[in-house]
Amino acid sequence: MWSPYFFVGTAILALHTAVSQYSPLLSEYRSLMMNKYIPNEKGCRDKDFSKEAKQMMINGMCKEPRPMTVPIFSDDPSMQFIPGHVMVNRCQGLCFSNNRKACVASRSEEVKIPIRRTNRGQKTECGYVVVEEHQSCMCGCAVSEQDCIPGKQKFNPGTCECECMNQEEKDMCTESGKEWNMNECTCDCPVKYMDCPHKKVWVPKFCECRRMAESP
Repeated sequence: MWSPYFFVGTAILALHTAVSQYSPLLSEYRSLMMNKYIPNEKGCRDKDFSKEAKQMMINGMCKEPRPMTVPIFSDDPSMQFIPGHVMVNRCQGLCFSNNRKACVASRSEEVKIPIRRTNRGQKTECGYVVVEEHQSCMCGCAVSEQDCIPGKQKFNPGTCECECMNQEEKDMCTESGKEWNMNECTCDCPVKYMDCPHKKVWVPKFCECRRMAESP
């Protein structure tokens, strides 16, 4: 019979292996979220610094499409594309004129990229995958009227947002102490789960404990 210490040791070893495997990814993620700040010894009036900072802003502006690595996914779950990422031109950059705008494609086309498709090594096929490639860029809304919920939301081109039309329902929701869901235009309960008395269950839709339906 296995000792309990064996299972504890095995679990610790597995956890250590997982952490070791993904530690480079975690370190990269932390480096993306937190960047070390190094002050300029000559201050902001340094001409070389100002020139470099200005060029950096120009390079980051939304202009022409740039090469970008994008993931591709097979339309058949049993098949896998090799490689799983391809390089295509996509719009990216900052829109300094309006922080609500995003760098979007003003013109794009579909291109065919040669790819291999395999079923875990048992079967390999060669063909093409169709990927969207951007031809020109502009500062526009990343959200369009088609993204809004029909009958519940209307598109505001000034803010590039889908706004809820049921304002009265929103006011009643906030006055009752509940949370208004801006994405779905629904009134949600701030409490997702709560222990209820015997024969009652928590129903988030009504934000209260309700009696369980009796079995037939």
